[in-house]
Amino acid sequence: MDWTKAKTILIIAFIITNAFLFYNLERGNGFSENISEVSDKRTDDVEEILESRGILLDGEIPMDAPEVASLEVGYASVDAEAAAKIFLGEYTFSDDVYVNGNEKLMVMDGKRLIYENGEIQKGTEPGDESAKGLAEEFLAEKGYSPDDAILQGIERENGFIEMTYVQSKDGLPLENGRMKIRLSGNGVAGFDRIWMEVLSEGETSRKVIPATKALLMAMESLEESGENEIGKIVLTYLFDTKKTSLSKWQDIKSGTALPVWRIDL
Repeated sequence: MDWTKAKTILIIAFIITNAFLFYNLERGNGFSENISEVSDKRTDDVEEILESRGILLDGEIPMDAPEVASLEVGYASVDAEAAAKIFLGEYTFSDDVYVNGNEKLMVMDGKRLIYENGEIQKGTEPGDESAKGLAEEFLAEKGYSPDDAILQGIERENGFIEMTYVQSKDGLPLENGRMKIRLSGNGVAGFDRIWMEVLSEGETSRKVIPATKALLMAMESLEESGENEIGKIVLTYLFDTKKTSLSKWQDIKSGTALPVWRIDL
């Protein structure tokens, strides 16, 4: 599912997958022995390393390296008929699509909800704050709380605004849970949502590697990407569905979400 157009690099925050590279980078740049500490000097050193490789940092390096636990997660199920009543009121059903006039609703594999309203045309684009208000009003009307979601991005195109939300767990994004709202000043034209259910948490919390260390571990990938600018660096949870034995996300029932450093390019 293409939720965002941004290029990203993900570094697992629990595991040093490239310890040899990191060791040599630190030895070659005068880093201290305690590699888990985050300091202004360390962030300055990392920025200098990036600049020496022609990579610019367009944001701040997070200073926190909290203790977090892994999560056992599964895709939240969607009751299609109940959703159709909430979104459409009266409806007809044909070819897996619920319809009321120009409004349509589909539920894919009992997990992903897609709503479209063909009556809403492009119009005057509201400002960001007004768009947030319209989005939150829509979510509340459909029974969703914005409290467990983080606004990740706003894109404007052809008279519409697309707002992407990511699910939140204890203040950290849970990447696999996503909502996208497409709206104009005339109302909400589209809504796409897939959400996660947290089944359990790991018994113990572990301190994550600092963002400075994640950046050094990502150095090779940064150079291979061809990009020369780093945007946001965010600690987030990710259930990597590509590492399961199943070929389609639709067939996955549950798995482990680990903390990762997300580096936006």
